[in-house]
Amino acid sequence: MSDEQRHRPGRGQRSKRCGDPPPPRLRRGVEQFNRGEFFEQHETLELEWLSERDPVRYLYQGILQIGVGFEHLNRRNARGAA
Repeated sequence: MSDEQRHRPGRGQRSKRCGDPPPPRLRRGVEQFNRGEFFEQHETLELEWLSERDPVRYLYQGILQIGVGFEHLNRRNARGAA
């Protein structure tokens, strides 16, 4: 097993769970994101992302990272947003 596979389980693989109902923390994180609570959504989605082993975790990570970018923009930190 390569370092990439060990540190990023399922990366590049399809998830069989994309059609499943979203877990409660994911719903809460998306609601926080939609309200512009980007720091809070990061905290919420990070817990979900870290605990998930299925490749769907990279969807959670992507949402989380977009929120972090918006938080940096709100703080006028263009470099951090990039």
